[in-house]
Amino acid sequence: MSERDFDPFSQFSQGKAEPPSSSSRDECAAESKRPKLVWVITIFYVCSAAFLLISFAAIRQDKVRLPPEEAAYMAQFGAFDFLWSLLWASVTLYAAICLFQLRAIAARLFLILLIIGLLNGLWYAFTTDWLSYLFAHPPTLIGTLISPALSFGVWYYADRLKRKGVLT
Repeated sequence: MSERDFDPFSQFSQGKAEPPSSSSRDECAAESKRPKLVWVITIFYVCSAAFLLISFAAIRQDKVRLPPEEAAYMAQFGAFDFLWSLLWASVTLYAAICLFQLRAIAARLFLILLIIGLLNGLWYAFTTDWLSYLFAHPPTLIGTLISPALSFGVWYYADRLKRKGVLT
């Protein structure tokens, strides 16, 4: 049979094709399978960023009535703070998408988010009435304590995936 007569589908039409071996199927499945925790982290960060953006937009447009003490706290925030939150949410979304795509840059992005988040918390502690607000609102205080631990855990996990070669 010459090259001109070659029909790549002829073996299928004649019933001669064999299915791929189970070992090659297993290799393909292993290569394309994302760790379940990557799915959980991605969904969590996408939902968190969306919630942050929607909440701030609703507050800025006076669509949400806040209790007086929360309204006073939010009144301290200027345009820079809201732009910073938009940038923060965008980088968070980008990091989550990179993690979902199993890209190595995700580990670095989560480390950057962790460091900036800690610095941001310190900045607000010294430039706003943040600390008194936190202690007056226990759920916010709990979230503030959990957030850095969660950020550290996500960065550590992404870094571990990178060192194992899962993130490339």
